[in-house]
Amino acid sequence: MQLSKLANMKNSGSQMNISSSLSSSPCDLDAVALSTAIRDRKISCLETMDAFLGRIEKVNPRVNALVAMQDPDDLRQQARRLDELLSQGQWLGPLHGMPQAPKDIMPA
Repeated sequence: MQLSKLANMKNSGSQMNISSSLSSSPCDLDAVALSTAIRDRKISCLETMDAFLGRIEKVNPRVNALVAMQDPDDLRQQARRLDELLSQGQWLGPLHGMPQAPKDIMPA
């Protein structure tokens, strides 16, 4: 599903017109809008993951923000499992399907 089809999403009672103000990438949505789109199955977890992996591939060589990435195929498989849960009516909360990159900030 294309992000341009996401329009008039509700966020805390106010209307958001995503397609008129953002590009066609899930990477450009704020966390609430992306979480809502995933929960409402307007965009899949896999589509979201692919968009973020593409952004990482494009930008990370310049910024070096991610130095130890998980295998993209494993990440896509995790996204497929999360999509399957949604198809069964199981939503795990606001972070369901949201790509995350926790940093190692504590010494081991």
